[in-house]
Amino acid sequence: MCTTLTTNHKVAQTTSALTVGLAQLAPIKCNISENLTKHIELVKQAAKKQVELLIFPELSLTGYEPEISADFAITYGSHPIRVLHNLANKHSMTILVGTPLRIKNTAPELGLVVLSPDAPIRHYSKIHLHGIENEFFSAGKEQMLLSMKGFSIGLAICADTTHPEHIQHAVNAGADCYLASLLISEQGYSADATMFMKYAQQHNIVVGISNFVGQSGPYTCAGKSTFWNTNGEVVAQANDVHETVITTTLSK
Repeated sequence: MCTTLTTNHKVAQTTSALTVGLAQLAPIKCNISENLTKHIELVKQAAKKQVELLIFPELSLTGYEPEISADFAITYGSHPIRVLHNLANKHSMTILVGTPLRIKNTAPELGLVVLSPDAPIRHYSKIHLHGIENEFFSAGKEQMLLSMKGFSIGLAICADTTHPEHIQHAVNAGADCYLASLLISEQGYSADATMFMKYAQQHNIVVGISNFVGQSGPYTCAGKSTFWNTNGEVVAQANDVHETVITTTLSK
């Protein structure tokens, strides 16, 4: 099952381009205030590049800290979400932010909150929890596609991408682009990059990954947030050091 979410960008019917951004940041362990400041600065940078859809890494508001995520889980009404939703409205930008998300009176979900201008808040939750995450998070139940300006964008969170049926489901539902909010370590980057290149080639789909730089949890993060085109070619890539936003433009 796949939820399709239509955002409220008001554009002419002839529009056939969508500018997508990947945010890359160095998280501070469970310091939501400081991490929110980083998000705000990257959203401003994205706005200068006329980004219309911006995705952040996995658990971007807290960093990757599964063992203590429940202590920092937030809700739709939490201050960081209100601040970022206001920025989404201000810049006419859909912002996808990673956070432990409290939905029910159970373990938090490993969420990607969808903040679109003048639209209700929604979220996608990681379906394929990995390793220790199973002890501290509740798994999501269904995939999500965003529909923007005639484009469909499949969403994934980290280990979701290692299950080929996940991207296949998005493709079957009509996805033009597959965006992943994730954490990839320096050690794991080469193999994962090869997997994403092959996905792009196999499914004739644009693939984008938003990754951390610096340290998060036990991992030294690789950075190198990347877009691959439908031929599996790298069309934009961040380095392995700096916080930044890289972009590509989808067109039809």
